[in-house]
Formats: sequence, structure tokens, C-alpha cells
Amino acid sequence: IIGTGIVAELYPLNDIRVGVKFTRAGLIGPKIGFTKLNALAQIKSDQKGWLDITYLSKNLRICRGDKGTLFTLIRRHDENLFTKFEEFINELQ
Repeated sequence: IIGTGIVAELYPLNDIRVGVKFTRAGLIGPKIGFTKLNALAQIKSDQKGWLDITYLSKNLRICRGDKGTLFTLIRRHDENLFTKFEEFINELQ
């Protein structure tokens, strides 16, 4: 399975809005032979946006982006998932 990947930095703007600065974008996928598909390129131009948090609980966040996109984010307490994400980010550097 191949998917798109986006890496972004988040920073607070106020009580309900979070700023987003996109740093990398591209394709990610499975390991094929000895190579893992990872075509995330550095974004050279300044790509910024924001998310308004419209609902927030301990485990759920619903946000609307500045382009009208709706995001539903679920907090996971899976340490293995966090470890895999850390490994992925470290591979980008």
C-alpha cells in the first residue's frame, strides 16, 4: 500500500487555533527488497495554514483547516505506534 505523507510543525496561535507549517510532503510505502519507499521531499517555499479546534475531549479532536478541510483526530495510547513514528521521522533527517 502506498500513501501520501505530510510532515508539519504545529504551534499555538490562540485558545482555539493552531498554526501549521508544512515541512515535507510526498509518497511513503512498504519496503520493496532492501529499499523502503520514501519519497518525502523538503518543501522549499513557505507553506503555512491553520486549524480551528471545534471540539476537544481527552481522546478526540475535531478541527477545520483554513481551506475548509475537516480533520478528526483520535489520541492513541499505543507506545509501539509512537516508536514507529519516531523511527520514521529520524529516517527523514
